[in-house]
Amino acid sequence: VPRTLNPVTQFDLMARIAHEFAGELQANLVDDHRVVLSNNGLALIRTRIAGIEAKMCDNGIVPGSGQARRLFA
Repeated sequence: VPRTLNPVTQFDLMARIAHEFAGELQANLVDDHRVVLSNNGLALIRTRIAGIEAKMCDNGIVPGSGQARRLFA
């Protein structure tokens, strides 16, 4: 999250593309424990990403900026 510009927007794009691939491949999206990710699960992840993004911005660190990349290298 810290190293990505517009983390929530990028997550939304990634999730949309993953859903499209899963549909085409007749597969399921799973987490790192191989548990199927539901829309509610993806929404929870999105909420967490949004929280991290907001917290960074509140502290004057823009996600994906040079400063963020240096701090979170």
